[in-house]
Amino acid sequence: VAFQVIEMFYVTTPYSKWCKRNGFRIIAASLTLKTVWLFLALPYLWLFDLILAALLTGFVVTTLHRLRERKRRVSDVSIWFWNTGMVLLLFSLMAHAGYLWSSKTEFETTALIAFSLFSLSVILGMMSKIVPFLVWFHLSSSGYIDTPIMSNIIPAQRNKALYILFVFTLLFALGSPFYPLFLSVAGGSFFLLFGLLGVNLIRAVRLYQHTRATGKHFSMSTDSDTASTL
Repeated sequence: VAFQVIEMFYVTTPYSKWCKRNGFRIIAASLTLKTVWLFLALPYLWLFDLILAALLTGFVVTTLHRLRERKRRVSDVSIWFWNTGMVLLLFSLMAHAGYLWSSKTEFETTALIAFSLFSLSVILGMMSKIVPFLVWFHLSSSGYIDTPIMSNIIPAQRNKALYILFVFTLLFALGSPFYPLFLSVAGGSFFLLFGLLGVNLIRAVRLYQHTRATGKHFSMSTDSDTASTL
């Protein structure tokens, strides 16, 4: 998804064709072969972890570089989510490496939590751009004169509040394998996070419906009547 979204919304240099063509294939092949190796109890299982780690690390470095060198220099919360997601993915790889080295289950649990939070961070970053874009695009393409601009569909203040809740959640969630009481705090923060996300989505939909119902629709009839009179 990053191959499409990063380039389109942030006007960055395209990812390499090799990465677009082969990235998924390598991940799928590595995971499939690793599963076979596990069932057959074959040696050198760590080679597949090394391949995946190298590929994902390359993705992190490339994406952070693309975002830093983007042509559209306006900063918004969605970029914060993408940057945080990339850091979480790298942290997940490091925690998994720590587990392989020490066999401490806390590290593996941390790796899984970090990977889940990486996925969530990227999803939240995409939604904060895609939802306003879709609302704006469908209204403007339908000819509504008073179509709201994208930055007003989900205000920056609510997006910033969503990001703050996410950071608060990830700090306690990542600490929960070592301090189990943190898990309850992270759960409460998750509840607030998704509650605010629901508010953002519902208000965006209501704004779309309100504009469809009451907005001024561009029409060529007036211009046609004027032309016929002349």
